[in-house]
Amino acid sequence: MKFAFNVKIAKNSWGGGNAFLKIFTKFLKEKGHKVLFNLNDLDIDVIFIIDPRYNNPFITFPIAKAINYTLFKNNKTLIIHRINECNKKRFKSNLNIDNLLLKTNQFADYTIFVSKWLSKQRIWKNKNKKDSRVILNGSDKSIFNTKGKKNKKKNQKLSLVTHHWSNNWNKGFKYYKILDNLLDKPYWKSRVKFSFLGNIPQHLQFKNTNVLKPLNDHKLSKKLKEFDGYITGSMYEPGSNHQNEGALCGLPLFYIDHSSMPEYCETYGVSFKEKNFEKQLKLFKKKLPFYQKKIKKFKHNSDLVCKNYLDLINDISQKKIKRSDNFSLLIYIFFIFDFVKYNLKKILFKI
Repeated sequence: MKFAFNVKIAKNSWGGGNAFLKIFTKFLKEKGHKVLFNLNDLDIDVIFIIDPRYNNPFITFPIAKAINYTLFKNNKTLIIHRINECNKKRFKSNLNIDNLLLKTNQFADYTIFVSKWLSKQRIWKNKNKKDSRVILNGSDKSIFNTKGKKNKKKNQKLSLVTHHWSNNWNKGFKYYKILDNLLDKPYWKSRVKFSFLGNIPQHLQFKNTNVLKPLNDHKLSKKLKEFDGYITGSMYEPGSNHQNEGALCGLPLFYIDHSSMPEYCETYGVSFKEKNFEKQLKLFKKKLPFYQKKIKKFKHNSDLVCKNYLDLINDISQKKIKRSDNFSLLIYIFFIFDFVKYNLKKILFKI
């Protein structure tokens, strides 16, 4: 089969969408499928829309070209829209990503959400559930694994870590600051230490946190294995990979009970909320040996996610997809008009 993706792989990007592209395109090639980042061939089986934003520098073709391809070149080609974004995630952003996703999704034959929480957001309340599926993300287990991992010795300080490429406040900085403040107390200072790998907001200052530069792939994996546990306070998270990477490196999870996080982390660690953060941290420290055993069976890896995607593709390709009434030339023309109008507004008013 031939697969076309509308975003190319970025060598120096740490984003979740890019991580998915690396994993899935590698898997497809190993299975003998052809992977494209253009629409030049006339016999493409599946077009994947990974990102509908026109201003992404890694976009290889816009949604308009994908629609044009299925209308005028090959009407048997399936369009699969993978959704891993929402407005709630984007702290103080002017971009209405929900609106863009909704308009793009009109032309998708099938939709993949990266969490149940995301699929239940209000904008998708009228979404036909028969034409969509939830497939959770998974990280590359050839990179993120427990090889060389050594668990801490008894009575040693609990070393916690998290990592984020983005410095968006919703990535959990509220809770990382709470932890940083806790380490002012002699009780916690003697029992816990915390490291942050990545970029932090300019206004944020840590007093008791070891801030390190962002790392990627094998360098990141090697560094994560130096720690005992992984904390994530990421809020409004549609479905991320950072907790998967930590877990696959053998780190039990201390995670926020918010948005999609329980879907990924439940049974592999201890959850927290703002009101019980300190109490749950004590529990996490106490139960660390128990979760060090549980984390060995963490399931959200590259093998599972790729299998789930290929199973879906095989399933829907054998069925006759009935294109929605939205998939018409008239709606397509209005879509192009709206797209041009939006871009003119961006240029004229610099919004």
